[in-house]
Amino acid sequence: MEDQQHFDQLVRHFQGINAANLTNIINTILALSVAVTAFGVNMLINAQKPLNRLPSCWFIASLFFLFLADIVGISILFTRLEDYRRTIMGAALQRDNPPETEELKRKVIKLVTQANRLNKATNILAYAQPGLFIAGFLCLGISVLFTHGAKLNW
Repeated sequence: MEDQQHFDQLVRHFQGINAANLTNIINTILALSVAVTAFGVNMLINAQKPLNRLPSCWFIASLFFLFLADIVGISILFTRLEDYRRTIMGAALQRDNPPETEELKRKVIKLVTQANRLNKATNILAYAQPGLFIAGFLCLGISVLFTHGAKLNW
């Protein structure tokens, strides 16, 4: 019995570490995405001449992917918040109503189902955000190379 309690504590501990790491990754990519977007806009504002068609297309694609990465990052924060809220509500319902009734079971099952959906959405978005950031970063890099590539001394 004591081993099971210790194991449960370890699982909760590592779940907490995992949640903190996910938050750090989301926030880091969100910050990088905003910074790269600002770099791109600054590059556009300070351009000596208008961008040609090809660099413009890559630049617009980069802004699209980077803004999408920002939106996805913010969405993750809200889906995680709602997931935690539903989980806490379900735990509180079970704690505050020890003799389980059918109505309580239905409420808890509904909350668990909602939390599972939100958790799944969070996981999907957590993998989409870095992909969108990388796509935006690469598009901006290609745009910069087309625009300023002639200035490179090989």
